[in-house]
Amino acid sequence: MIRPSNDSPAWEHRLLTLLGMAAALIAVTGCERPVTYGGQASTLSGSIRLELEETFGARNDEEEGILAYINAVQVDADGRVYVLDADPRSTSQLMSFSPDGRLRWVLDKEGGGPGDLRHVLGFAWDGDSTLYLANQFGTRIDRFTLDGVYIDSKKTAELGHERLFIAGFLASGALVAWKTVSGEFGAKIAVIDPDGDWAVTDTFSVIQTGDHDVPQVIVSPPVITTMGDAIVMGSVTEYQYTWYARSGDRLRRITRDDVELPPPLIWSSGLGVSIREFSRMYPLVEIAENRVVGGGTWPTNLENPEAFRLLTGEPPDLEMANKLDVFDAGSSALLYSLDAERYGIVRLLASDRRGNIYAELAGQAPLLGRFRLEISSSEPR
Repeated sequence: MIRPSNDSPAWEHRLLTLLGMAAALIAVTGCERPVTYGGQASTLSGSIRLELEETFGARNDEEEGILAYINAVQVDADGRVYVLDADPRSTSQLMSFSPDGRLRWVLDKEGGGPGDLRHVLGFAWDGDSTLYLANQFGTRIDRFTLDGVYIDSKKTAELGHERLFIAGFLASGALVAWKTVSGEFGAKIAVIDPDGDWAVTDTFSVIQTGDHDVPQVIVSPPVITTMGDAIVMGSVTEYQYTWYARSGDRLRRITRDDVELPPPLIWSSGLGVSIREFSRMYPLVEIAENRVVGGGTWPTNLENPEAFRLLTGEPPDLEMANKLDVFDAGSSALLYSLDAERYGIVRLLASDRRGNIYAELAGQAPLLGRFRLEISSSEPR
């Protein structure tokens, strides 16, 4: 069901949010400092500016557009924003906002019929006029127009997969989907031609288990996105982003070896097998030619994760880093590392064709923010 919004946006809520976030506007100008990265040191001169421009998901009088669990974000060529609000354990809804934050429409009818949503496992914009959703626990791929009108569906069983998540589209027009690999920190990638007969043209697996003993019932995939004609993955066991061709060939890699991510902690008890992930990597997003932003959250004082095997509570005095890192994708040089919390950012989600980034904002209820990111004179020297 498509529910149009009323004409007046939630000005009061957004105004208060913008005023509160104005204090988080930070400009670093004329800075020159050593940047340690990949075992090498370089000196960077330049300035960076991150400014909150707009918020999405603000409450209005009829409580439309309220976000509960931001799963994924897409932005089309006209700056319209699409937000998948989907708790994996609960219902799903897809919302569309205009560039100025007004709610355009909501898809929220739960069920198994055409156009109904149930446990959506990712979605993507094809770069043209269609949205693709991994619907019904990922057992079918639904297509919708950019106005939220249902087009058709394709069962993933017909593609040779019981269930698929959606990662994004390649510049060549191919849809990238994936599924978890049982007992591995990894994923099996399927590259799909959505035109014609929906042929699966390429498949490959990325496994990152390493020395970890992973029970067969546990799956923990990396962060998977698309960038140009490459598939980009963020590791769950170390701070690393890797570009892959659709064939599975590795193209390039960014690694911050000055950051240690505690691996997921897995243990068995009478209640079954449990997993505790201390760290989270953000998707890697493009902001300009050869400029990308990544990062994540991780504990900086967790020396002995074995001491925290209990299911309840956080380790005492857990100190968390929350970073937005700007890289030169060509040289893999780290240009800037920003403290995301100073901007009220909880996690990075997406970018648009204008180089803006979209991130979840701190608060009692999830709120999506669009930030303008400006970098000048940022060449290593």
